[in-house]
Amino acid sequence: MPPQTCQNRTLDHPLRKTLTEKAYRAIRAKLGRGELLPGHRLVNRTLAAEIGISFTPVREAINQLASEGLVEYIRGAGAYVRRIDRKELEQLFDLRETLEPFAAARAAEHMTSEELGQAHRLCDRFHDLAREIRDSPDHTATPDQWHHWIELEEAFHGLILQAADNIWLMRIAGELQLMALLFGPQRAGHGILNLRTAATTWREHLTLVQHLERGDSDGAKVWMLQHLATARTHLLAWYDRQAREEEEYPRTP
Repeated sequence: MPPQTCQNRTLDHPLRKTLTEKAYRAIRAKLGRGELLPGHRLVNRTLAAEIGISFTPVREAINQLASEGLVEYIRGAGAYVRRIDRKELEQLFDLRETLEPFAAARAAEHMTSEELGQAHRLCDRFHDLAREIRDSPDHTATPDQWHHWIELEEAFHGLILQAADNIWLMRIAGELQLMALLFGPQRAGHGILNLRTAATTWREHLTLVQHLERGDSDGAKVWMLQHLATARTHLLAWYDRQAREEEEYPRTP
């Protein structure tokens, strides 16, 4: 290979990686906001135009999302946002309730002061968001507040997985957490996040952080399990209500 060509490829790689990351985050954000619903076909050129980049990084980002289970390829049809039914959602929580309490117990033993500071700051942001929802006319989150809540949930649980200091646990539990966050709430929409849910989330997170700060492995494990059980109950109840409404009042094509 000529030296000049080799040099160009070396220089191009960081840029391509940056553009792929930009595309990945943009598509992830659309998933989180519910702009790309389960079953939606992902068209490279359309997404590239919306994001403002070429379609090659978009294709690479879609491949990454597919490797995480968020997108599925259908032979002869293309890439689609994956559909997850109620049973699969329950199975996700079954595994999360097995792995994440263990992670919380480990985090209580290994969490650094810097990580504890991050956890407290995230709790403060949950509190601020709950107050914003309290001050809204119907005490229900806006789409932007809903997207912010999903980002905070991902950051908080991701921080605990990081603090557990187990690369395999972080990889497996992180993917389960991501799928549960994006696909369960996505079906429900921003209306699922009301003042009561936001306040409960903040209190449970704060209590969990207090156990982590004391190095209380047993307490952290119990509170993580309770937090996930609360999320499962609330989400599946909303899921079932939505399913009944869709059955009673089917959407027109």
